[in-house]
Amino acid sequence: MRLKISSRWIALISLGGIFLMHLPFLYADPDIHLCCSRDAWGSEGLTVIQVRNLVTQGYLSFTESDNLLKMPLFNLIMLSSFNLFGTDLLVARLTSLIIVLASVFIAGEISGKQKFTPLLFVVVLLQYQTFQYSHMVMSEMTGIAMLVLSGAFFLRSFHQSESRSGWLFISSLFVVFSYWIKVQFAYFIPLLPLTIMSSRLFKIADFSRRDAAFSLIWQVFFAGIYFLVWYWPHRNFYNQVMLWESAGRFTTLTDLPNQIWINVKLVLLSIQTRWFIVPAGLAILAGIYAWLRSGDSEFRILFLFLIIILILESHKLLMTYLPPRYQVSIYFFTAFTAAASLIYSYENSRHLKHKILVAVLFAALVVKNGVDYFETYTDRQYSVWNMNNYVNRACNRQQTILGSWAPAITWQSKSRAIPVWKDIIADSINLRQYHARAVVADLADPDSTSVFIKHGINLSTDSDSSRRFSLGPWKLEIFWLHK
Repeated sequence: MRLKISSRWIALISLGGIFLMHLPFLYADPDIHLCCSRDAWGSEGLTVIQVRNLVTQGYLSFTESDNLLKMPLFNLIMLSSFNLFGTDLLVARLTSLIIVLASVFIAGEISGKQKFTPLLFVVVLLQYQTFQYSHMVMSEMTGIAMLVLSGAFFLRSFHQSESRSGWLFISSLFVVFSYWIKVQFAYFIPLLPLTIMSSRLFKIADFSRRDAAFSLIWQVFFAGIYFLVWYWPHRNFYNQVMLWESAGRFTTLTDLPNQIWINVKLVLLSIQTRWFIVPAGLAILAGIYAWLRSGDSEFRILFLFLIIILILESHKLLMTYLPPRYQVSIYFFTAFTAAASLIYSYENSRHLKHKILVAVLFAALVVKNGVDYFETYTDRQYSVWNMNNYVNRACNRQQTILGSWAPAITWQSKSRAIPVWKDIIADSINLRQYHARAVVADLADPDSTSVFIKHGINLSTDSDSSRRFSLGPWKLEIFWLHK
């Protein structure tokens, strides 16, 4: 008797396999090859420190860090998990991971494409940057997950014209969720209107001008809610943060070609990513060829949706500061577009040589992902967790630790952690009022110590002991202040 396994079960088994592949990394450092800034190394703690302090210390400050203002919905999600399961790093990482994996699975269910979900898993979710950030306490992948769900509901609106307005509303809502999770994703606000108008231009679907207007109105409406409820009450600090965040991030107009080339050469075609970008780029070219010749409206509308996302992402090539967390959405949607192109091309090609070429590109992406997984698995380090263990033995939740790295090293001790930078965030108040037990400083960053000198705290003379640690390429020192 032949055993039949449904597409849904195959997708669920694949989902479980991907989940198991993440387990060895749940206490590990971010991969060393992600480094070009503190990025996930320091930002995992920073991203949620305000809601961590709320749960462990019983207070909420909007100005001790800028992350709650920039990522309100992400912090609300994490707050819910922390209240239910505790403020451990494991809880936070599992929350991020489950949201990402569940969203891709649910998107397959909504769009009716369950049989393709396993292929998306191995091409998209095992891609190096995507895999790393899926289990990190970072808002990027959660925001991306919302866009995946938006795309699934958008496809549903394409199929069910009689209830299109309702599906477009839900699709619009998930775009809103993406930038409520991370405000920098606000550049996706025109995604649905652009896709609808482009589909009309290319005569792909029977979307109307009313549908385009409807999707735009919902975006404006929810952006207005964000403005009134979140931005306006905190506008002074919000403006200060955004001014600081955007300063010097984009090149001058005359230097645009050079900056684009630098980002293409040093980022997209770096040693770590070139063997992903090349086959993925060829796969997308095959998708464009299929899109131009295809009469399959469903593929054409999905491919258009993904290409518009990549076009919106391309503004990052103009940036002079492009850390890995900014790149992950580029790689995710590049992999997604490549996978969709290969699946459609293989299914609809009538020529054996075309199928072989598609299979070779697919195999190249899978092999690249497999090699990256094996290398990151064997290169795992636990320096952040070891530093957490040290702090946990020396400090308790009633004590305070200051410094920009403090949130990253206090997951276990539950101590009050307050990030401090020169010229912004906690620099304008008297740091001595906190009666800190310790200060953590980056020895290679003068701003890391000068802010304390400004407030009359000499880390060498005001401490009775210190200890140095290496976190990836960073050299940190914890100064234990006189009691």
